[in-house]
Amino acid sequence: GTPTPNITWWLGNKLLDSTLEQLEDPVIEITSDMKKVVSNVLHIVQISRDHLSTNLSCSASNNPGIPPLVATVALITSGIPLEVTLSDVVGNLTAGERVLVSCRAWGSQPPPLLHWWLNGQHLSLVSNETNDINWSWSEVEIEVNGQDNGVKLECRAESPSMPYLSPTGAHQYLTVYYVPEAHMRLSRVKAGGEVIGMDENSVRDAAFLEGEAIKLTCDAIANPSPYNFTFMFN
Repeated sequence: GTPTPNITWWLGNKLLDSTLEQLEDPVIEITSDMKKVVSNVLHIVQISRDHLSTNLSCSASNNPGIPPLVATVALITSGIPLEVTLSDVVGNLTAGERVLVSCRAWGSQPPPLLHWWLNGQHLSLVSNETNDINWSWSEVEIEVNGQDNGVKLECRAESPSMPYLSPTGAHQYLTVYYVPEAHMRLSRVKAGGEVIGMDENSVRDAAFLEGEAIKLTCDAIANPSPYNFTFMFN
């Protein structure tokens, strides 16, 4: 244009660049008129979350009395969530108890996808899910047993637009109380003190001679740990 226009770049209301540059071919033909062309090339070194859902505008003006010509583009950035939080499992759990746990992830556009894992196994039965502009919320109900004591319950969040990125997540280790589970082992004691263990089938069919020495071992697992063992006969 004539006079030479002033070209500026804006991010929302923030001025980014006002430097004019000459094109490699400074003259082009527009409606058969020969006019010089100037440009302003904006370089964004690294797109960040500050650019999320913002408008990037190029403004050209050569007369303060006339509104500038403006071209605007909306920036959409994607990435893994900034934070994932897991609701605390209050207190210690008891085997057979059902517990409801919730997970929330935010800071990702589009909203992140949430997945539940228990002891390395994916949980497909999710009770509820909610998605908003840049956050997601999910809850799952599980029934715990003694084998769940000390295992990891984990919520993982991933970006649906960038599934190749490693997910971020939050986890908690479960504490489950359960009554003792006792198992008995039987062994023969040979002359000289040699102990020969017996498998379950051998114990069922075993016959012992009067005066023969045997060894009985009671194993038990529980949480809290068992503190007293008692052998009873008949």
